[in-house]
Amino acid sequence: MVYDFSKWRNIWAVQQNYVNGQRQFFIEIAGPEGLAHRIELTKNSHFKLFQQLVKEQQTSGSNENCNPSSEGFLHYIESRWRRTLTQPQVARRVDFNAVPNFLEQLTQQNEYPLRITLLNAATKQTVTTHFTVFRRLGTSILLESPDCVFEWDHSCVDGAWLVRCRCSCGEEILELYGPQKNLVVSLALPALPQPILNLLPYLN
Repeated sequence: MVYDFSKWRNIWAVQQNYVNGQRQFFIEIAGPEGLAHRIELTKNSHFKLFQQLVKEQQTSGSNENCNPSSEGFLHYIESRWRRTLTQPQVARRVDFNAVPNFLEQLTQQNEYPLRITLLNAATKQTVTTHFTVFRRLGTSILLESPDCVFEWDHSCVDGAWLVRCRCSCGEEILELYGPQKNLVVSLALPALPQPILNLLPYLN
């Protein structure tokens, strides 16, 4: 997990009450696009630290130290788009509509660890794991492993590329982008058998 503190706009400590009397506590971090990250407290969390944070750091809600600089994760992605995805010898465009079926087949085999990255302007999260569950929930794609759950809205994707690593490892990176050239999700794939790669047809 990597944070770009310069893109944090506001932080809220939230208490959510349920009709059954239970309560849930979490911290929400807002970036330029809105809600960027949420940290939920569990029964193993140090609740006194949460209370101390609220007591000592509560403000009126304004952020006078907001940095309007365009540098950061998204600036890097836009630069990488121009530098890498325009090189046909490095990156090949694939059918993004075929990605869900490709991931479903990959998950069913459960032989290949995947390194997945999700990011926005304020937060970048990367995990390497064996995903064991694939689900389609409307337009959302959900990948689960014993350690984590990743979900994104596939209707926000309008382009996909396979980017070949320039070393001899054979790794390829499946990158899904939105209409504004924003990276929705990145999946680093090990050297895969050709029958599996054929599930991602190339586009001209």
